[in-house]
Amino acid sequence: MRTGVLVAAAVLALAVSGCGTEDDAVTGTPEPGATELDETATPADPTPAPEETVPDEETRGPTPEPEPTPEPEPTKPERTPGERITPAPTEAPPPATGEVPEQFMNDVLADAADRASVSTGDLTVIRAQAVQWPDGSLGCPEPGQMYTQALVDGYWVELEAAGKVYDYRLNDQGMFRWCTSPTLTPPGHDTR
Repeated sequence: MRTGVLVAAAVLALAVSGCGTEDDAVTGTPEPGATELDETATPADPTPAPEETVPDEETRGPTPEPEPTPEPEPTKPERTPGERITPAPTEAPPPATGEVPEQFMNDVLADAADRASVSTGDLTVIRAQAVQWPDGSLGCPEPGQMYTQALVDGYWVELEAAGKVYDYRLNDQGMFRWCTSPTLTPPGHDTR
């Protein structure tokens, strides 16, 4: 039992001694009420250090598991008042401005040529422009469907083949719909 107490005291002494820093040991000013000692002085009554005995494996017992150290909490970046957070750019197509992108137009031309049973060279472009649709239906809602109720950037393409007009509505991702019964035109645009 006595060796267990000595081992525990030695472990505690080592643990406590590891908590300080070098700066704690040597400072330029002594604490109030303390007297300075000469660094080379020896104690007046030297006592011999007690001999440590290390118990063998049979008397030692199991080694306690160390306490897991807690993970530091992640710190939030500090923001200054009025600072705006800008989301990281994504791989999205550019906003719908100006002309219809070539790939989008090629897809629409191919679909219209197939529907009209003509070649793409026989199609006449009446309208191909960037617009902002009032909702996700792109001005051409289908019965029983629900749509985003927000402005949607996109394109409006009208083609003519053999006297018939083909009305196409596109979003800014290039997804298109052949609109056979349009209900809306984009704000600020005429119907022809």
